[in-house]
Amino acid sequence: MTDAPRRPESVVLSPAEHAVLAEAEFGAPGLVAVESIGPFTRENMPIYAEGAGAVTREMVGSHSPLPVFSDIRLFTDTTLPAGAAVDWLLGEGEGGLLSVREGRITRAGRPLGRRYTALVPPGPSRTVTLSSGPGARVIRANFGPGHGLVLGT
Repeated sequence: MTDAPRRPESVVLSPAEHAVLAEAEFGAPGLVAVESIGPFTRENMPIYAEGAGAVTREMVGSHSPLPVFSDIRLFTDTTLPAGAAVDWLLGEGEGGLLSVREGRITRAGRPLGRRYTALVPPGPSRTVTLSSGPGARVIRANFGPGHGLVLGT
Protein backbone atom coordinates (compact mmCIF):
# COMPACT_ATOMS: atom_id res chain seq x y z
CA MET A 1 0.00 0.00 0.00
CA THR A 2 1.39 3.41 -0.91
CA ASP A 3 0.74 6.55 1.04
CA ALA A 4 -1.41 9.13 -0.72
CA PRO A 5 0.38 12.43 -1.32
CA ARG A 6 -0.21 14.89 1.50
CA ARG A 7 -2.29 17.88 0.47
CA PRO A 8 -0.94 21.24 1.53
CA GLU A 9 -2.90 23.20 4.14
CA SER A 10 -3.17 26.05 1.66
CA VAL A 11 -1.71 27.46 -1.53
CA VAL A 12 -0.23 30.96 -1.33
CA LEU A 13 0.19 33.15 -4.41
CA SER A 14 2.52 36.15 -4.45
CA PRO A 15 1.64 39.36 -6.32
CA ALA A 16 3.86 38.26 -9.22
CA GLU A 17 1.67 35.16 -9.66
CA HIS A 18 -1.58 37.13 -10.12
CA ALA A 19 -3.04 37.76 -13.55
CA VAL A 20 -5.23 40.66 -14.55
CA LEU A 21 -8.07 39.59 -16.82
CA ALA A 22 -9.09 42.06 -19.50
CA GLU A 23 -12.31 42.23 -21.53
CA ALA A 24 -11.11 39.54 -23.94
CA GLU A 25 -10.73 36.95 -21.14
CA PHE A 26 -14.33 37.55 -20.02
CA GLY A 27 -15.77 37.34 -23.51
CA ALA A 28 -17.94 40.39 -22.91
CA PRO A 29 -16.60 43.72 -24.18
CA GLY A 30 -17.01 46.52 -21.66
CA LEU A 31 -17.81 44.23 -18.71
CA VAL A 32 -16.47 45.50 -15.41
CA ALA A 33 -17.06 44.11 -11.91
CA VAL A 34 -19.37 46.90 -10.76
CA GLU A 35 -21.71 46.14 -13.66
CA SER A 36 -21.96 42.50 -12.63
CA ILE A 37 -23.34 43.37 -9.18
CA GLY A 38 -25.39 46.41 -10.17
CA PRO A 39 -26.09 49.05 -7.52
CA PHE A 40 -24.87 46.88 -4.61
CA THR A 41 -21.62 48.65 -3.64
CA ARG A 42 -19.16 48.46 -0.75
CA GLU A 43 -20.92 51.40 0.89
CA ASN A 44 -24.28 49.61 1.19
CA MET A 45 -23.10 46.15 2.28
CA PRO A 46 -24.26 44.95 5.73
CA ILE A 47 -21.57 45.85 8.31
CA TYR A 48 -20.73 44.13 11.60
CA ALA A 49 -17.94 43.98 14.17
CA GLU A 50 -15.73 40.91 14.14
CA GLY A 51 -12.95 40.18 16.61
CA ALA A 52 -11.46 43.05 18.59
CA GLY A 53 -11.98 46.17 16.50
CA ALA A 54 -12.29 44.56 13.06
CA VAL A 55 -15.08 45.79 10.80
CA THR A 56 -16.57 43.38 8.25
CA ARG A 57 -18.72 44.24 5.24
CA GLU A 58 -20.65 41.26 3.89
CA MET A 59 -21.32 40.96 0.16
CA VAL A 60 -22.59 37.35 0.30
CA GLY A 61 -23.84 35.53 3.38
CA SER A 62 -26.60 35.41 5.95
CA HIS A 63 -26.61 39.20 6.50
CA SER A 64 -26.65 40.16 2.82
CA PRO A 65 -29.73 40.64 0.64
CA LEU A 66 -27.72 39.89 -2.52
CA PRO A 67 -28.89 36.63 -4.16
CA VAL A 68 -26.05 34.44 -5.42
CA PHE A 69 -26.41 31.51 -7.76
CA SER A 70 -23.15 29.69 -7.08
CA ASP A 71 -21.43 27.80 -4.29
CA ILE A 72 -19.94 30.90 -2.68
CA ARG A 73 -21.30 30.81 0.85
CA LEU A 74 -19.66 33.88 2.36
CA PHE A 75 -17.85 36.83 0.76
CA THR A 76 -16.55 39.56 3.07
CA ASP A 77 -14.39 42.68 3.06
CA THR A 78 -12.75 43.11 6.48
CA THR A 79 -10.70 45.99 7.84
CA LEU A 80 -8.39 45.06 10.72
CA PRO A 81 -6.82 47.82 12.80
CA ALA A 82 -3.21 47.45 14.00
CA GLY A 83 -2.85 44.46 16.33
CA ALA A 84 -6.33 43.04 15.59
CA ALA A 85 -7.15 39.39 14.90
CA VAL A 86 -10.13 37.65 13.32
CA ASP A 87 -11.09 33.97 13.55
CA TRP A 88 -12.32 32.83 10.12
CA LEU A 89 -14.60 29.77 10.33
CA LEU A 90 -14.58 27.35 7.41
CA GLY A 91 -17.41 24.86 7.81
CA GLU A 92 -17.40 21.15 7.02
CA GLY A 93 -16.54 20.68 3.33
CA GLU A 94 -15.79 24.37 2.80
CA GLY A 95 -12.67 25.92 1.33
CA GLY A 96 -11.60 29.51 1.47
CA LEU A 97 -9.95 32.24 -0.50
CA LEU A 98 -8.18 35.10 1.23
CA SER A 99 -6.81 38.16 -0.54
CA VAL A 100 -4.82 40.86 1.24
CA ARG A 101 -5.85 44.15 -0.35
CA GLU A 102 -4.02 46.56 1.99
CA GLY A 103 -1.48 46.22 4.78
CA ARG A 104 -0.15 42.90 6.08
CA ILE A 105 -1.55 39.94 8.02
CA THR A 106 -0.18 36.74 9.51
CA ARG A 107 -1.88 33.39 8.83
CA ALA A 108 -0.56 30.17 10.36
CA GLY A 109 2.68 31.94 11.25
CA ARG A 110 3.25 33.15 7.69
CA PRO A 111 3.18 36.87 6.90
CA LEU A 112 1.13 37.83 3.85
CA GLY A 113 1.43 41.32 2.39
CA ARG A 114 -0.58 43.41 -0.04
CA ARG A 115 -1.82 41.50 -3.10
CA TYR A 116 -1.02 38.07 -1.63
CA THR A 117 -3.71 35.41 -1.98
CA ALA A 118 -4.15 32.20 0.01
CA LEU A 119 -6.39 29.31 -1.10
CA VAL A 120 -7.50 26.83 1.55
CA PRO A 121 -8.83 23.59 0.02
CA PRO A 122 -12.20 22.21 1.14
CA GLY A 123 -11.85 19.97 4.17
CA PRO A 124 -13.02 19.45 7.72
CA SER A 125 -14.51 22.28 9.73
CA ARG A 126 -11.72 24.54 11.04
CA THR A 127 -10.89 28.03 12.22
CA VAL A 128 -8.16 30.08 10.54
CA THR A 129 -6.84 32.95 12.64
CA LEU A 130 -5.80 36.08 10.77
CA SER A 131 -3.81 38.67 12.72
CA SER A 132 -2.65 42.10 11.65
CA GLY A 133 0.48 43.87 12.81
CA PRO A 134 0.24 47.25 11.09
CA GLY A 135 -3.42 47.01 10.08
CA ALA A 136 -4.91 45.46 6.96
CA ARG A 137 -7.89 45.05 4.65
CA VAL A 138 -8.69 41.52 3.48
CA ILE A 139 -11.26 39.89 1.22
CA ARG A 140 -12.45 36.42 2.29
CA ALA A 141 -14.66 33.93 0.50
CA ASN A 142 -16.00 30.60 1.74
CA PHE A 143 -16.93 28.16 -1.00
CA GLY A 144 -18.24 24.62 -1.25
CA PRO A 145 -16.35 21.53 -2.40
CA GLY A 146 -16.75 22.06 -6.15
CA HIS A 147 -13.92 20.99 -8.42
CA GLY A 148 -12.23 24.35 -9.03
CA LEU A 149 -9.18 23.73 -6.80
CA VAL A 150 -7.57 20.40 -7.64
CA LEU A 151 -4.34 19.51 -5.85
CA GLY A 152 -2.25 16.54 -6.92
CA THR A 153 -3.20 13.88 -9.44
